Amino acid sequence: MTIRPYQPADKDQLDKLGREFYFEYSPTQTVTGELVDFDEWREDLTDSDIINENFFKPGLTVIVAEDDGQLIGFAVGYIKEEKDKRLNKEGYLAELYVSDGNRGKGVGSQLIVAIKAEFRKLGCTHFGLTAFANNKKAIALYKRMGLIEYVMRMKGKL
Repeated sequence: MTIRPYQPADKDQLDKLGREFYFEYSPTQTVTGELVDFDEWREDLTDSDIINENFFKPGLTVIVAEDDGQLIGFAVGYIKEEKDKRLNKEGYLAELYVSDGNRGKGVGSQLIVAIKAEFRKLGCTHFGLTAFANNKKAIALYKRMGLIEYVMRMKGKL
């Protein structure tokens, strides 16, 4: 397995993997299951604009995991800059995904290590992400990787 930066030749495979990622979202990934109409949301995924917006826009850092010529995972992030703040340049992990048959093998950890290294090269002072509160496996991974709980966001319908 190889962990490396995204290359333009990866676009079709990353598009396919990105769709797998979005189609795995389900109402169980929200705390209440009521915040988003996931069936309606999934219909929008037939349009490549959603994948392009989240994976291919300028300013993103994209790292992929490749095994035997096939992409099996990705990490997508960007830099959040806030002038005049102590933690003023954050490398932010927006999306992390490992295909189902490749989970539990350290791929996610390696993707995080690689994207953090890219953020360091870009001058980031720290690293952050958000996770669904009920995504216990991901939260456990992030804690093993040295992250701590920093802020809790809460949402509800109006």
